Amino acid sequence: MQKENIQAIYPLSQNQLSFLIHHITAVEDQGLLQLSFDVEGRLDLEQLNLALNQTIMRHEALRATVHWEKIKKPVIVIHKEHEQSIEFIQIDGGKADLLEEIKQEQKQKGIDFKEKGLSRIVIYQLSPTEYTCVWICHHILLDGWSAVNLINELFERYEN
Repeated sequence: MQKENIQAIYPLSQNQLSFLIHHITAVEDQGLLQLSFDVEGRLDLEQLNLALNQTIMRHEALRATVHWEKIKKPVIVIHKEHEQSIEFIQIDGGKADLLEEIKQEQKQKGIDFKEKGLSRIVIYQLSPTEYTCVWICHHILLDGWSAVNLINELFERYEN
């Protein structure tokens, strides 16, 4: 971690500490939040990545990492800058029961608390104009309401 890229450092709240302990010790991380939605029409992945990075720069939670090793108290570090790309996967065949498979696969990957943003977006292209999107983030920084608002902001930026 580069000191010049640190914007702020915050202690964890009691709730965040609980999420961290569970993340470290549990077999299955119950703090993962997965939003899934379908998009119809053609997507410009370059423009969507640009919109994502504009959204990241506007919200500290999307530039955060959590640290607990070799320090007295766990902290959240907000980075000044962070760029992220959307993972894009083409899928051959139909959508039958695909969403549950996708969500399970992404849940097994989990979230690395030391990776900025504590989230990732994966877009599965089902046809030239049909996509299923999954955004994986963690409750240590975001709740469902906030996550939905961020996704809405992302697509508003994309459309503009």
